[in-house]
Amino acid sequence: MEPIEVLKSLLDWGKRIQFAAQVVVFLCSASVVACVRGMLVSWTHIPSLWQLPIYLACAALAIMLFSAAGRWISGRVAVNAGSTETKKILEAVMIAGAEFAVYDLLQGRAKALSLQLEELWHSWNNEGERLIHPLTLKDTLGNYSAKNAGKLIDGRRDFLVLYSHHIVTMKSLIPDFKSRVVEVGYPSELPYVDVRSALADHADELGKKSNKAWEKYGRPLDTLK
Repeated sequence: MEPIEVLKSLLDWGKRIQFAAQVVVFLCSASVVACVRGMLVSWTHIPSLWQLPIYLACAALAIMLFSAAGRWISGRVAVNAGSTETKKILEAVMIAGAEFAVYDLLQGRAKALSLQLEELWHSWNNEGERLIHPLTLKDTLGNYSAKNAGKLIDGRRDFLVLYSHHIVTMKSLIPDFKSRVVEVGYPSELPYVDVRSALADHADELGKKSNKAWEKYGRPLDTLK
């Protein structure tokens, strides 16, 4: 049994014991005892020898009745929770949550790619290179004898791997999603400025989709902060 299930079982038993203890305390309280004793004496004239056994029997019967009522109510709640309508609602909430998670994850990757592209452009620019077409298959490095030439080539290669993987993931998880990044694909001859703009729009649209999925059943995300 999983630790969570064990803890849940212990808490359930703790609630039952607490309920039984409260009932016992109530039935054994001085006021209740005095009241029942008075009724037994005044109404039935039962001898004092039989008063305690009769009271204990009545108390036990009351506990059994309370327990039976509690079990019946719990059973009704469980039946209602397992109804077809409830299952449909839970499934709809779960689907919306899954959609939110997928869109939010892909939005985060798109933002990371946009940041990586800007850092890559600055790295090339600092070495006197021009990253005009970052998504082309052609190697556009001008000076291969430069000190950091290998670092620049490796940085662009890493970006291309993550960029192409992002597009494949998009087409696999949400094939109906449309954006310029997905439509143009990889490789392409888009210039750096257009690639950066397409990534920004791509991430923004994913963010809108994630918010829409969340707000089907939850408050707007900006109100949760």
